[in-house]
Amino acid sequence: MNYRCEIDTAVVAENRESADVNGRWKHCKSTVIKAAEPTLGHKTREEVRTPWVTVEMIDMTEERRKWKSIHSEEGHKKYISLNNRLRRITDKSREKWWDQQMVVLVRLSVPTGASD
Repeated sequence: MNYRCEIDTAVVAENRESADVNGRWKHCKSTVIKAAEPTLGHKTREEVRTPWVTVEMIDMTEERRKWKSIHSEEGHKKYISLNNRLRRITDKSREKWWDQQMVVLVRLSVPTGASD
């Protein structure tokens, strides 16, 4: 069965009218993912372009994004706290990565004693 047929049958089979928008979105999203996996495959995470970014930072970013959408006093405080913590962790990680790169470059630029 192809991708479109699977989605059509899943939508027809689960033709419920829910007042909860989040519930309907989760169902729609899971239906599309289940139908797409056999055809397209499953990719767990996007490749990180910056080498100093860790899995912990990505998870913290996702949690921060969740708190950003909560419009309350507690949500705002939690978002600010996570944002500050993430910024500190990212700065330390980036600095450490650049220090490692500098050590490699210095090691490569040191003459080996052979005359040119």
